[in-house]
Amino acid sequence: MQEHSIQSSGISCCMVPMLFWLKTIGLRILQLYAPYVPHVTEAIFEQIYQQKEAIPSIHQTKFSEVQTSYYFGESVAQMKAIIDLVNHVRKLKTEHQLSLKTDIASLTIYCTDQKVLDALKKQEQLIKGITRAQAIEYKREERSISQLATVDDTIKLEVAL
Repeated sequence: MQEHSIQSSGISCCMVPMLFWLKTIGLRILQLYAPYVPHVTEAIFEQIYQQKEAIPSIHQTKFSEVQTSYYFGESVAQMKAIIDLVNHVRKLKTEHQLSLKTDIASLTIYCTDQKVLDALKKQEQLIKGITRAQAIEYKREERSISQLATVDDTIKLEVAL
């Protein structure tokens, strides 16, 4: 029944999530502007949000009650691993007085945590672009030190995470 009313109003099914986010963001923006332009925000609230929110005035809404908290823990861990790797590579290049733009023939990443290795594999193209590595190899091993080796004008890096 809901789909019929959406289709009869000319709104496609792919627009429903977009409309939800526009209304959610719009309400937050109205709440932020309410102290500065109270009459305008109240009029907009009455026409668009009052029935849905079941609150008589925008000035009685509580920002924290309608705010949805999102946590992207996996993405945070993934980016921390990438930043840690890039810091190791930059440190090794600097210690050996190489330009950060110097290409690396191979980069071997040693880590005992399979989740970290999987996260790094997902972002291999990004890592190659930042570190300028031509090839990346992942090894699930314990390694205590990181090192840079130059063999026949090719640079090989081994990074322990």
